[in-house]
Amino acid sequence: MNRTDFIYTDTYFPELTMPVNFKTGDTLLFFESKQIYWKISTILKNKKEIVDKLNISGILCPNATHFIETFNSNQRFFIPDRTKNLEKLYYFGNLDTLGIQTFLTLKEEAKINNLQPWITMYERLIDKSTVTENSFGKNRLEISQKKLDKFTKYFDQSYQQMICNLLLHQERSISYEILSVKDFLQ
Repeated sequence: MNRTDFIYTDTYFPELTMPVNFKTGDTLLFFESKQIYWKISTILKNKKEIVDKLNISGILCPNATHFIETFNSNQRFFIPDRTKNLEKLYYFGNLDTLGIQTFLTLKEEAKINNLQPWITMYERLIDKSTVTENSFGKNRLEISQKKLDKFTKYFDQSYQQMICNLLLHQERSISYEILSVKDFLQ
């Protein structure tokens, strides 16, 4: 894959842009990778009730590694016209330094100001990791406490401590792959 495959003039295009319910949806989901979308695509197609009763308009997947390596703040990040005015924008991916850096780049450099972590899914990921064998991996990037705080500020105190302990002190991560399709249901 060429480093410029997703860049056209001054616009960065996600690896996957998928409409779900453009007409009445009120939520845009950003996934770290398209594999998360493919994991839950059946429940979206069958209109099953998803966590937090989200009415999903569409899904964007930037491909975290490629996005971090190629995006610069002079570019616009492509968001479909029908979803540009949505106020509910959530990000979900691995609980690791790469995923958090992707979230921060989308929020700060791509200027997607109202983007927030999908708290319920991150909490489910953390909770499931405590009972799932081999659920921890190694981080690929370093992250400062300041950057981590920008992500964890959305969580309650107990989850903030768990995330900081995991990523900074243990230098470990949790992959979204430990979640089953059922974990995404209400």
